[in-house]
Amino acid sequence: RLFRAVRTYNDAMDPPASAYPFFRAMCPGRRPFCGLRRLLACGLLAVLAIVAFPAASAGDAPDDHAAGPIEYETRSAYSHIRIRKRGDVRTLIFVRDNGAEAWQSQVDLREPQVLKFDVLKNYAASFLLVPQPKAVLIVGLGGGGMVHFLRHIAPDLRIDVVEIDPEIIRSEEHTSEL
Repeated sequence: RLFRAVRTYNDAMDPPASAYPFFRAMCPGRRPFCGLRRLLACGLLAVLAIVAFPAASAGDAPDDHAAGPIEYETRSAYSHIRIRKRGDVRTLIFVRDNGAEAWQSQVDLREPQVLKFDVLKNYAASFLLVPQPKAVLIVGLGGGGMVHFLRHIAPDLRIDVVEIDPEIIRSEEHTSEL
């Protein structure tokens, strides 16, 4: 009886149908998870990943020119910004004081809705916690990958972005269709 009661409770806690487009975008070819235990486990893993790996959004480039030639470069009161492009992939880079490049984000211009960095996939997992959001606030534009992703999976979603650095906005206006 206890097993039957737990199973009924778990079935009642299946994620809403609105989460399925998100799941298909994040995990193509896999069935949506179901049940309270799996939902809690996924939520816990997402929170753990965000807390344990906060610096994963900016990775050191394996080679200064691996992202292609410089397409745009500027400095602001906050950072030294460099955008490189190789083929259809555009990379937003923050240049450190020692000249090392830290990759902030990448967008494949053929498929801008595909999140290229794992940390963005972790942030996107929070989308599962609200059944049918009407609006979302993104703090920090970066390369705009999250905006493209959200526009793709939820075209009617109102997306507000707050960015402290006006040069990030100008660089996106200069190089992308945001």
